[in-house]
Amino acid sequence: TVTTLGEVEIVGERGLLDLESGQSSTKISAAELGEMSVNNVQDVVAMQVGVQENPDGIQIRGGRVYETEYVVDGVNAQDPLAGTGFGVEVNAKAVQQVEVITGGADAEYGEGSSGVIVTKIKEGGKVFSIGGSYRRDNLGFDPNGGMSWNTDEADFSMGGPLIRNKLSFFFSGSMALTDTYFGSQARQLHSSLFKNDSLWAPRQHNSWSNTFKLAYTIRPGLKLSLTNQHSLNINQSTRSLQIVGNDAVVTPGFQFPFSLNLDNANTYTHHSNLSVLNLRGIIDKQWSFDVTAGRLFTNLRADANGRAFRTETVEQI
Repeated sequence: TVTTLGEVEIVGERGLLDLESGQSSTKISAAELGEMSVNNVQDVVAMQVGVQENPDGIQIRGGRVYETEYVVDGVNAQDPLAGTGFGVEVNAKAVQQVEVITGGADAEYGEGSSGVIVTKIKEGGKVFSIGGSYRRDNLGFDPNGGMSWNTDEADFSMGGPLIRNKLSFFFSGSMALTDTYFGSQARQLHSSLFKNDSLWAPRQHNSWSNTFKLAYTIRPGLKLSLTNQHSLNINQSTRSLQIVGNDAVVTPGFQFPFSLNLDNANTYTHHSNLSVLNLRGIIDKQWSFDVTAGRLFTNLRADANGRAFRTETVEQI
């Protein structure tokens, strides 16, 4: 006989309190990130309850910006120069999961007294996939008479298996170029870190990011992964030099004394590179291990729109 069933509803419940964990946290998956209009991890975190974003960084539960810890694939990614904010900029398309811990963080997060932001980078799947997007605020002309910000945003990602059931890869790249909302502009930004200025700094604010990850399954329950997260920002915003301290005054980043000649104003280059090597394994039903080694290198350069430093200035510094 053939029986036709009506709607079947399966309800799963969990306890209101997790007795084995005292922390309060929110997890955002890659699927949820895909439904959000966000560009990077900071945008995602700023949307959560108890989180506030200001020009200095992210505050959790009213804490100071330098009391928030940032972790990418198990490595502390807090800016080592300023002490606030992400040391690298992670594009939202490269994220597998973001967890915002607003209280009761475990001992592994020892430096986040107000909160912890844990970011996990995507791995390549079992099938090859590719995708991307491109957005801009005008179509090559400005019908509003100079009201657009000349903004272009693009991202690209691809991933898949290199060796079936053994080795996979994931790559993601993004750019965000804009002339911002200030009427005064420099004719061309120059950075003394790079020779080809027109390529890396065509606008007044230039942000680039790329992510690469390899994951190798040694055997079931034992995986080795290598992550590289690279970001570059070139602009003339003084907020690129963030200051840690209670007496720091939050001011706009526009260099008003140079407003009539931004070609002589300071240009800031923030260049970061994060590398992470991780080994995870399951020993038995009760025990597992996670070993991580990482290196975060940050180069923050401030110069008079690319002009070389005088020798006596370098020696003094």
